[in-house]
Amino acid sequence: MGKGCPGTMWPRWPCFARRQRRAYRKGADNGDSWAQNIVGYYYEAGLGGRTKDDKQALVWYRKAADNGNGRSQHSIGLFYLRGRGGLPQDAQQAAFWYRKGADAGNAVAQSNLGDFYAAGLGGLPKDEKQAAVWYRKAADNGNAQAAVSLGLFYQNGQGGLPKNDQQAALYYRKAAELGNAWGENNLASFYLAGRGVPKDLRIAAQWYQKSAAQGNVLAESQLGWFYEFGNGGLPVNYGQAAYWFRKAAAQGNVYAEGELGWFYFSGQGVHKDLVQGFTLSKKAADAGNATALNNIGWCYGTGVVVGRDLRQAEAYYKKAAAAGSQLAVKNLANLRAPSTTHGTYARSEGWSDGGFSASNNNEGGYCPRGMTAEGGYCMDSSGVRHNTVGEEYGVPQGNDYEYESQQESEPQYEAPSYEAPAYEPPAYEPPPASPE
Repeated sequence: MGKGCPGTMWPRWPCFARRQRRAYRKGADNGDSWAQNIVGYYYEAGLGGRTKDDKQALVWYRKAADNGNGRSQHSIGLFYLRGRGGLPQDAQQAAFWYRKGADAGNAVAQSNLGDFYAAGLGGLPKDEKQAAVWYRKAADNGNAQAAVSLGLFYQNGQGGLPKNDQQAALYYRKAAELGNAWGENNLASFYLAGRGVPKDLRIAAQWYQKSAAQGNVLAESQLGWFYEFGNGGLPVNYGQAAYWFRKAAAQGNVYAEGELGWFYFSGQGVHKDLVQGFTLSKKAADAGNATALNNIGWCYGTGVVVGRDLRQAEAYYKKAAAAGSQLAVKNLANLRAPSTTHGTYARSEGWSDGGFSASNNNEGGYCPRGMTAEGGYCMDSSGVRHNTVGEEYGVPQGNDYEYESQQESEPQYEAPSYEAPAYEPPAYEPPPASPE
């Protein structure tokens, strides 16, 4: 495939890369700004046989920037923001160079300038209207992160824009179709809730799967919920539910911690481990998760894992009730009443036709399919007595949005909430080695 590049395909690649580098260098020496930007990127990324060298990268980025190259102007801003290439860390200089790149039409610079206005960084005033202007320019130029940000503005009515779920869904879709994990997650959540698009759990599940595959913590948590209840065309699969809850819990998702704790208590999808269940539930409870607070109260009330302590049980039930747990209210009443039972532990998401029957017992909980309620417990076919499953439903903690609670007679699930990407810190992308 060319004289001087012997060997099979892949061993030839370094040779071709060196040839390409020499061609770019020739163009760069002749003052071509695009070639100068590429040479700078080769030094930054260590491509074409070069070692990584931020200082040399900066030299070539400055040459290209002086010739009006927007991508290099953005890169200089990024170097100032991070204090690379021998430059001081200087957000004001970063903002200066982002503006030059944005004015030159670079979509990443436009998006980042929008982030700076949204957060009031780099000496710029906090100005959501200006942020919206730059997000729109960047989104229209194909920047996925800006499309997510503009979708969020339409959803919340920020930046002088009206609240408009249809427009929010449109921009989330743009981002999702570009492979942005937040766009995929937020579009899935809109399909789940029927906001701006027809309600469709199957489509929601598909977008959650795409987002979760990229490591989006909220999509991981939601996908666990879909598998737990067999929603969106997915089968009830506790093993898969536990898998996704575990991934979300590893990233600190409070809802997933509480739900995975319940799985360990009950042995659903995992080997039953009361200690692990307590540990995960305690983490979620410390973060204020209502269901986890109830379940820790249940541990103290029954003496599971910890020594039985009715004062502690009462304290946790009170916290859970204050956080909105209806089951904790019932458990608190049971704790105070002369009774042989001391509460019910709960799965966060409540009952669903996908996995639980509506067989009520005298504690307000529900029994797994195939069991019957009897005397405050669930009895299996062999007569073995099991604890009940509560009727509560939790949503991920720390969410920015809340859905209206449903009446008891309405469908078996609520749409969990989701989070949109934060402004701090803004998302930055290194310039790819390709033409503008």
